[in-house]
Amino acid sequence: MRRPSVFLIGETERELETAAEPLLALVDVHRFSDANTAATQISQGAAPPELIVLVQLRHGVHSDADVHCLRKLAPLARLCRVLGSWCEGERRTSPAPPGCIDVYWHQWPSRASRLLDARAALPVTATADERTLAEADEPLRQRQGRIVICAQTAEVAQALAAVCHLGGYRTSIVSNRKPWNADDAVAVLLDLPMWDEQTVQLAVDRAGGVPLLVVLGFPRDEEVKRATAIGAAGVISKPFQIRDVLWRLERLAQLRAG
Repeated sequence: MRRPSVFLIGETERELETAAEPLLALVDVHRFSDANTAATQISQGAAPPELIVLVQLRHGVHSDADVHCLRKLAPLARLCRVLGSWCEGERRTSPAPPGCIDVYWHQWPSRASRLLDARAALPVTATADERTLAEADEPLRQRQGRIVICAQTAEVAQALAAVCHLGGYRTSIVSNRKPWNADDAVAVLLDLPMWDEQTVQLAVDRAGGVPLLVVLGFPRDEEVKRATAIGAAGVISKPFQIRDVLWRLERLAQLRAG
């Protein structure tokens, strides 16, 4: 069976190199420096891809005209803009063209495979609201195990616990102000209102080798790298979708089992 084809267009330096990682094992990735080069490739007879990813480090790297040209040449392909740290206001000041999905670089790992899975379920012109409603109707895969949740407020802890329960997990809520351990847990979720290396390091130590995921609002590349350098298994960005959290937990389980 032929693997799906993905066109990855634009610079992938710094944090956006992560945009390609979750795709490599699933699809055939073809890299292009700009949209014109990709369009020329299709015009000259190359098979149109199932997914076109426009990597955008800065505002204006890819124009609406680029999107319309690629859409015309590959009308059945899904189009997605992966936005870098300098584009975090992009969706307010410059929303995606019709039929193009916007994803921030730190959301991409959990959403890449879902975009590919959904390519036959909805028309490529589906709006963000239509995609959200369609996902809401899909059953969540049920897992087992205990998740330790460490958050600075009870409200956030309860919200994360509710997400975990939807995936079949049991939860224990702890506070970093008191000693705790993660014996027999499958993962730890540490919520932070802002980056705090000391708190992450303390939680990693208390986790005792159990994978720890940091839940952080709009993380920067250096924060993600620092979190993994001091022992965290990864970072979940806020605002998140329920499936973002459950995908990360499932991915951890797969890596540990493999």
